[in-house]
Amino acid sequence: MSDIIDLSQYPAPPYFNDETLDAIIQAHFDYIEHQEGIPLDKGNADPATWLVKSGAYREFLVREDFDRHVLSLFITHAKKTALDLIGLTYYQTPRLADEDDERYRARLLLAPLSYSVAGPEQAYRYHALSADDNVLAAVPYSPTPGEVRVAIMSTDNEGAPTQGLIDKVQAYLSADERRPLTDHVIVEAATRVEYVVVLDIELENGASPEVVKAEALEHVKAHTDSVTSFGKLVAKSALKHAAHRPSVVRVTVVEPSQDIELSSGQIPVCQLISIQTKPYVPSGNAPADDGEDGQVVEVPSHEGLSA
Repeated sequence: MSDIIDLSQYPAPPYFNDETLDAIIQAHFDYIEHQEGIPLDKGNADPATWLVKSGAYREFLVREDFDRHVLSLFITHAKKTALDLIGLTYYQTPRLADEDDERYRARLLLAPLSYSVAGPEQAYRYHALSADDNVLAAVPYSPTPGEVRVAIMSTDNEGAPTQGLIDKVQAYLSADERRPLTDHVIVEAATRVEYVVVLDIELENGASPEVVKAEALEHVKAHTDSVTSFGKLVAKSALKHAAHRPSVVRVTVVEPSQDIELSSGQIPVCQLISIQTKPYVPSGNAPADDGEDGQVVEVPSHEGLSA
């Protein structure tokens, strides 16, 4: 699946207000003393000092306000009404009811690809997302010439779309003005590929098993949540990296036994995370047992859904 540009990887535009409040105050003092030749007592007792500081502070606020207005002109930073105006002015795409800024922003970036109707891959994505704001994500693929299947995920029901939502997207994509006449479009629910994560973690001497487990669970779950979407790979190396917290010597990934690579229309859903800890024993030393049981956490699949 080809991707649109990830604007989050680009830095913010240069700021106008790149001076601190103290620097602006000092610039005001310097101008009055050196350019106008008026000596000032910079102590708080001099009323003129307060006037200078007050004026400098107002200038600082104006600079910050200017920055906010400048950033609102960029699709990466615009919010609410400013983003609505960008969507209407440059993309001719209104916001859907109850559509939040991030979903609307992502749909706007797909909008230019929709102008050639739903022939290109990303155009089908755009139209599927535009059909209803309950569509969390969509991926089109063509198993045979002339047939286009569009798998969708829902924002509700742990990602599983209702038949009503599938029918609505089907009708929207089947309109003659949105699809090539030669395309036979079939909208379907995403296929869930369920898996479990089982990790063995060896700890440094003196490390707290409970603390390490809690940190490892938090980071591993965050990673599994982030890959619960179309086109994602469940990589053993990524799971190992997520679990490798301070005081951890070694992480062994027991399950999954290999990387999970999915086909079009499939999403990986983690059902369970199990972590077992034990002290690290260098080669040649007798094994030790800390008596700690593994910690198991149920992972609700709907928490891991991402567009």
